Formats: sequence, structure tokens, C-alpha cells
Amino acid sequence: MRRMREAWQTPPLPPLPPTRRQRDPAPERQVDYHWVGSNARHAGTLVHRWLQKIADGDVALDLPRDELLAVSTRWAAGLGVEQNDVPEITRRVADALAAVAGDATGRWLLNGEGAAELRVSGLLEGRRNNVIIDRVRIDAGEHWLIDYKTGTHEGSDLEGFIAQEVDRYRTQLAHYLALYRHLTDAPVRTALYFPLLGRFVEVDVAMAQEEPRPDH
Repeated sequence: MRRMREAWQTPPLPPLPPTRRQRDPAPERQVDYHWVGSNARHAGTLVHRWLQKIADGDVALDLPRDELLAVSTRWAAGLGVEQNDVPEITRRVADALAAVAGDATGRWLLNGEGAAELRVSGLLEGRRNNVIIDRVRIDAGEHWLIDYKTGTHEGSDLEGFIAQEVDRYRTQLAHYLALYRHLTDAPVRTALYFPLLGRFVEVDVAMAQEEPRPDH
């Protein structure tokens, strides 16, 4: 056993290298599109990331298309997208952002008071739930909980497609509502927003088959 001299002290550690804010972080959230291909999933993830940055005021909604494509290309690389698929994905992302910029509802959605990618946790039916609400838009005292849907629709029955999406996500929005009501006494409403379709659809969560009950 070797003993250190009584006067011995730990040598000072070298300073940490300087850090800088990363301008183009890879998207933190993977959007769930279990019924579509990987390109649509990646495009949806990138669109969500852009909409969050716009709502947070980090970038302008009317960002030049070439700059948007360049940043989206870097983000796609961070997701591990095959190089051959990048042009299709980034084009879809740019089209979605252009559609939002040209839609009065889309501009209202992103430019007003509220929160983006809001994480909310709580108990529902005795189980802990952690959710991320794409957008909370506060307008005239009402709180809108909005989920983005970046899918497209080929065919004539657009209303039927939207009705199916509403039914698909009604219970999820009911969960959002039940958890969010712990945060405010204001009226709360829920909706889906389809950027590529230019549709904003309010969803009546009371029609959910299993309406969740928050635990207090």
C-alpha cells in the first residue's frame, strides 16, 4: 500500500472545451406513422420539427425554399435517410411548409400565443401517461390542442379520408384533453391540422369509445 504525502492535492482539471449552440439540431421526436412508409415517416418528423421552430419564433414561416431544403437535407442525414430518398422527403417537407404559409389558418396556428411540442404527464385510469402535444394555441381565452397530420390523400373521397383520420385519433386527443385540463381552467378544444391538405378539423373527443378519466 502506498500513501500519498499529506501535502498532496488533486491536480486541477483542464478546462472544458468551449461549446456553441447547434443551429440545426436533428429532430428530437420521431413521429408515429405506423401505416405508411419510411419516407412519409421521415418527412412527418421533419415537418413537425420545422413547425415547432416556427411556433417558437426561431425561424420565419416564409423561409426561402433553398435554405429550407438545405437544412432539411442535413436533418434527413441525421435520421439515417438513404441518400436516394432525400430529394423526395425534402420536397415533401418544403411543400408542407409552403402550404402552411399560404393558409390563413396555418398562419394563425403558428404565430399566436401558445406552446409547441408541449410535454404533459399525468395519470389516466391508474396509469402514468406521457404525451407530447404538437401545438397548443391560445385564442380569445380558449386553449386549442392541435395534432399535426402530414399525410396526403390520393383520390376523390377527401372527406371520407379526413373522417377516418378523425376516428383514428379521437381517443389520443381525448387523452391530451384529460391531461391538459390539470393545467388550466380555461375552455379546451381539440383539433387535427393537415398542412398538405389545407384542412383544420375540430374533433369532438366526447365521441371516443373509451373516454379517459384523469386520476386526481
